[in-house]
Amino acid sequence: MAYQQPYQGQYQQAPAQYAQQPGAYQQQGQPYQQAPTQYAQQPQQQPQQQQGQDPLIGWFNSIDTDKSGELDANELQRALALGNLQFGLTDVDAMVRAFDTTGRRKLNLQEFSRLHAFLTSVQNSFAYFDQDRSRTLASNEVNQALRHAGFNLDPPVVQAMMSRHDPDNNNQMSLDEFIRMCLFLQSCVRTFSAFDAQRTGRITLDFGQFVYAASHIA
Repeated sequence: MAYQQPYQGQYQQAPAQYAQQPGAYQQQGQPYQQAPTQYAQQPQQQPQQQQGQDPLIGWFNSIDTDKSGELDANELQRALALGNLQFGLTDVDAMVRAFDTTGRRKLNLQEFSRLHAFLTSVQNSFAYFDQDRSRTLASNEVNQALRHAGFNLDPPVVQAMMSRHDPDNNNQMSLDEFIRMCLFLQSCVRTFSAFDAQRTGRITLDFGQFVYAASHIA
């Protein structure tokens, strides 16, 4: 996201582990060979690709219905549905805002590619740490998944995030709930990094700055 003159420096691409390390979860142990849904593989309903063309480009072009070279939340929602991920428009808009670097609330091909890598990595993480194959993650499994991604958070913090992203309050996280929580963390890292220009791991905000920062967290 590019914002005009934020309180302390301009927003930058944050060093979000999920976005920058797609596939990291395949490097430990024996994770699932396939993600738990078909999203990690592009949907089969795609136009024929030119030889040597990245399938992701063909998928992007097929869902860019207005041929603008960018995807809005409505177009992205349809793309996710083709990949068996059903999200409301509010959630999809949060995804767009988390990976949009221009402030237009649209994704170009490069930004869409980063989102795709993020979703694939999160799904692989979910599958790997779903140790009892219940299709849900318990709090200890969530904590392990987050630590593996580089988020060393205290248990009360993890529990607070689970409570926020667990609307049925069963202390278990389904895949879509886990994706929402990881998206929230991705947005937190990016927003925090915008204020932490010296990369000290600490920031000081007045109330106005806090509200400004919070308004940019998905």
